[in-house]
Amino acid sequence: MIEACGDVATAIEHILPSMYFDELVVVGASRYRNVIPALRKKLNSGDVGRLILIGDEKFPDAKTWEMTATEIQYLRNCSFSTLKTHKVSAAGLVSLVEGLETLLQKYREEFNIDLRECISWLRPYLGLAIPMGAVRDGCLQYYQQQIENRFEEPEWEERWFEVQQYDPDEIRRNTLPIQYLFREIHSYFETNNPKWNSLIEFCAQNHLHRSWVMLGHEQQAKAMEGQNVLYGVGSRRWHHQSIPTVAQWAESPEKYIPPSTRGKLFLPEISQSFQLLDQLSLLTLPIIVLAYAGLEDEYPDYVLRSYFLAERAKISHLDRHLWTNCRLDIDPPPSLTFTNSVRIEKLFSIDISKQFIPGDESSYEWIAQPCKIRFTDKTYYDTHLNRRVELLKEGGQRKIVAVGTLIAGNRIRYYQNNNADAFEEVIRSLDTQGLYEKIEAASATWREELYNLYLNYFFGDEDRLFQQLKNHGYNNSQQVLHNYLLSSNSTRFPNYDTLKAIHALSLQYKGAGSAFDLAYREILSYKRKDKSLRQRIGRELGSELMVFENSDYAIKGPVLSLLTENLIYLLIESIQEKVVTSIENR
Repeated sequence: MIEACGDVATAIEHILPSMYFDELVVVGASRYRNVIPALRKKLNSGDVGRLILIGDEKFPDAKTWEMTATEIQYLRNCSFSTLKTHKVSAAGLVSLVEGLETLLQKYREEFNIDLRECISWLRPYLGLAIPMGAVRDGCLQYYQQQIENRFEEPEWEERWFEVQQYDPDEIRRNTLPIQYLFREIHSYFETNNPKWNSLIEFCAQNHLHRSWVMLGHEQQAKAMEGQNVLYGVGSRRWHHQSIPTVAQWAESPEKYIPPSTRGKLFLPEISQSFQLLDQLSLLTLPIIVLAYAGLEDEYPDYVLRSYFLAERAKISHLDRHLWTNCRLDIDPPPSLTFTNSVRIEKLFSIDISKQFIPGDESSYEWIAQPCKIRFTDKTYYDTHLNRRVELLKEGGQRKIVAVGTLIAGNRIRYYQNNNADAFEEVIRSLDTQGLYEKIEAASATWREELYNLYLNYFFGDEDRLFQQLKNHGYNNSQQVLHNYLLSSNSTRFPNYDTLKAIHALSLQYKGAGSAFDLAYREILSYKRKDKSLRQRIGRELGSELMVFENSDYAIKGPVLSLLTENLIYLLIESIQEKVVTSIENR
């Protein structure tokens, strides 16, 4: 018997209780999305022999048949989109990028350090194709700030530590040429807008008076607001339909490109998100990729190969064996040999949906840029833009947000490390690999060396020790030095100039090869690791404490799960509630 019912809930309530079905087929995710628990119950109770769901939302633990674009094309009896490239000339940009690649290769040969992932930082710049104006300027400033911040992150120094480059001054000197080239690239885009200008010229030359669509990011879409009108190009006028964001496009591509359109889809770049590639492959209109000549020539070929691998993964999925024993495959693209495989790997292999775009809260996830939050009670809090705090909204609503998204007048709750002993206990509790002990040992080593010099080589003469350290670059007061010599002093690490001065003085009196000389580089490394560790734990701890409180003390994150109840409630006492007046970069 075959029964047809347009409403799944009705079938579950009135049809399934009275009879058994060998197979229940539900077509469309919108029909089964809200009744999955009821469907699972019917399946588990034996009321249905087999449940088949046809849609783009997966059923938990279900066996899946991933439809390939070729199969959908066959079922629809149509031909799908063609991918073409419109090359954009930008000789000045090509020269700058090649200069960056040459420098990074030089560092690889000279220092044995591979920093070529820096090339991927160009992605936001290369994908920018919006009119000149305030929004574009804001995007550029944001991209530049992202890159500058990367050079200040602990991970950048740690890369140099891995190749035995420990001197922060030397690291800064080696970093400056890279920073300079990125600033030159930024300056280029401040006065040049190649992809947007090329797009206008292309549409005019090809008489594109019909609607066309360009896929972009949120800020690119905002830049087009108010400009969704007729443009004058020479003596001709033309109109563009819209510029949806990646998220909007993924949710409903048909909304932006109706089947009746004869227009074209323009892409400043293609996301390597397989979901987006799938949707692009199902369109019936031409897709034109704007690609910089000399930089992105091989981009479409790379996309084609990525698409082929995704399609092959679907067609060879083991779950298909439940339906058929046939072994299927698809014709591979021509063997591709990329002339610049490093650029291909570093520049194109990153999912652009994970690039950080202004205006999106996730933009602040990775930015450890220091900032100062000022409050109405005249106090302030030194933190970072990626620190999570709780925003208190009207009506009692609460939301965990990044500091970088706050504005004046926001009332927030946040964890502030006011209890040093409790925080030290947190770090010890989370240390499963002995890192804390190694940091403590490195911290003790410099203090012991300083006291050893003071006692055995300067015979307790603090004034003379102070003068000798100053001669080697020490830049703190004598009172600070006096505090360092106290047995009760708890300073984990002094600043780099102080460590450098102690090392130089130790070399002067003890020569190379002493225990402190051999440990010096490790001390510098653990100094950086200590700072990075405390920032990370403080950030995670603050977020988890807010979630723990909001869940009526039920939900514990990975950090809180490792702590005792007494310690958790001691940390909760450090949560502050204040009103923001301003946020300043430090």
